[in-house]
Amino acid sequence: MIENNINIKTKNTLNDGILNKPKIKTEQTLPFDAIDPTRVTKPSKQDPSNQTGQNLFNYNPDSVFEKFIKSLQNAPVLAEGARKLLLNRQFINQNIMNDPVLKSLFESFLSSIEMNDAEILNFLKFQQENSTKFHGEFFDNLRALLKSDSKNNDFKTVLKNFLRSYDCFVSAEKTNDSISSSLKNIERNLPDMLKKPFNEMADNLIFDGSKSADMNLDTLKNEIVPFLGRYISKMNDFGPVRDYISVLIHNIVRLEASGKDYFADDLENLLEYVRFNFDVDEKYIETLKMSLVNTYEAATNVKNNAVDSFIKLIKAGAKESDNLVGRGVMEDVTESLLFSQNVHIPLTHMFLPLNYNEMFMFSELWIGKEYEEMPGK
Repeated sequence: MIENNINIKTKNTLNDGILNKPKIKTEQTLPFDAIDPTRVTKPSKQDPSNQTGQNLFNYNPDSVFEKFIKSLQNAPVLAEGARKLLLNRQFINQNIMNDPVLKSLFESFLSSIEMNDAEILNFLKFQQENSTKFHGEFFDNLRALLKSDSKNNDFKTVLKNFLRSYDCFVSAEKTNDSISSSLKNIERNLPDMLKKPFNEMADNLIFDGSKSADMNLDTLKNEIVPFLGRYISKMNDFGPVRDYISVLIHNIVRLEASGKDYFADDLENLLEYVRFNFDVDEKYIETLKMSLVNTYEAATNVKNNAVDSFIKLIKAGAKESDNLVGRGVMEDVTESLLFSQNVHIPLTHMFLPLNYNEMFMFSELWIGKEYEEMPGK
């Protein structure tokens, strides 16, 4: 009888105990920390026509400055349009002298740019001095106070509030013009069925100075803005109307801040802070008040015939002229002037249209702004 216990042996010298032992998992150590590829910032694709691709750094394509640079690259050059107005006789005869709107303004412009050496210097000084509202004896005194105590954040806050009120106060007329322009653009883009009720509300506005500001604000805030809000919420209009409404809201805020009461309160807060926190006497406060009056009067009475005639010419050409070629040139000149005043440009832009000894020419100057370094920097 065969036994049930049969042992089978192979030629492999394997130990049966090894097969039953648990396997030891070895840890894989890396010399460096592993990088998650999903968290790596991918460089933006560089457009060969984009000048920023030549730099060593990749700009954020969503930044406001980057968008401004791209817009600036595509913006028209002021000198090109100005040379057509001054040096291209064919363009002048065909597009300006035949236009009844532009002819008289152009002749006035040509006579205003006949300048000698002293007048050229005054023309450039006028542009440099009026590149900002905050110039004059009063603001020179404020700069001196700020420089004497540059780390005083409380004074900076009081000064910032006053400058905002001053800017709105002296720009009330331009703010009203901008509100009127925004309302016209909104009305032009509204559906026909809504134009009549919108015009009825807009006709209640009276732009005759600060006397009607309160009444205008009441109409704008309680009638026109709620009407436009209901229109946007129901119609979901994502077209140009929304952009014009945004500009309108911005100017409504500026109009409200331009009131005499706001300006008087911020001025009084500024003078009180200077009186009690700086080493000045009452005579200095009175001198500061008089310098503000003189600065305001000088700013409201400042005028330059050459600049005024040039602005009137391009404004009429861009809005009122029926000549499509001339209107296109005026619009390009206007766009270029607006870009040169952008806050992202760290330069002061000045232009010089000139008739010097019966020779027409045009030039531009870009001058770096001077910044005084604060002590300790």
